[in-house]
Amino acid sequence: MSGQTEIRQSRIAEHAEIQRIAHTRLAGTANIDFRHLSCNFDDGVLTLRGRVGSYYHKQLAQENVRHVDGVVQVVNEIEVQP
Repeated sequence: MSGQTEIRQSRIAEHAEIQRIAHTRLAGTANIDFRHLSCNFDDGVLTLRGRVGSYYHKQLAQENVRHVDGVVQVVNEIEVQP
């Protein structure tokens, strides 16, 4: 296996782990809406998608994942549907 392939596989595994940690943080909250949100991580940017019932919950979801190691920026694409 080439060095480039190993680096790429390591990076993919790291991104998957960061996504898993972020999703676990969301799923572990008392708010049932958060269990249905998706997380996508790429090069320091964590993107949140899905629907919640209020703007407050949208912001709360963002705060729950903001301090995950490796996350430099959170892009919050969560839709609010009361």
